[in-house]
Amino acid sequence: MSRPLVASRFVLFALASAASFAGCHEAADPARVPTPAVAGAPAQAARTHAAALERARQYWASAEKGDWIATYDLLAPELQREQPAPVYLQQKKKHLYANMRVLEVVGEKDDLIFLRVAGLWTPNTPEARRVELGPGESPPRNSSG
Repeated sequence: MSRPLVASRFVLFALASAASFAGCHEAADPARVPTPAVAGAPAQAARTHAAALERARQYWASAEKGDWIATYDLLAPELQREQPAPVYLQQKKKHLYANMRVLEVVGEKDDLIFLRVAGLWTPNTPEARRVELGPGESPPRNSSG
């Protein structure tokens, strides 16, 4: 019986980057324009952060349902170009997510926003199903000693 791992980590949420807040409607997206350090910038940052949090919540809600097509649609165009849909969908069969929570914005650099996400991740592979772990145990990081 495999034990799921509890994941609480910083996630570089490229799909929530300022480059893709309005989905694939890049041309009309004011969040793509870098926010200059002028009066009103904090309000713009708050709107941008709120959009990133909402997009991340949509992504993880779809991931919990196993709706990988919806999650792919929420990825930044740059990620979609790097990983075509068939490859992405094939890889996602190996993951199960539950109780995913988008907690907070933890940082921002250039056009990227970093979010703290917590939840339960369980690998869904034949190898993982063969591993028997006790309560609170994690698999070894390096089995070579």
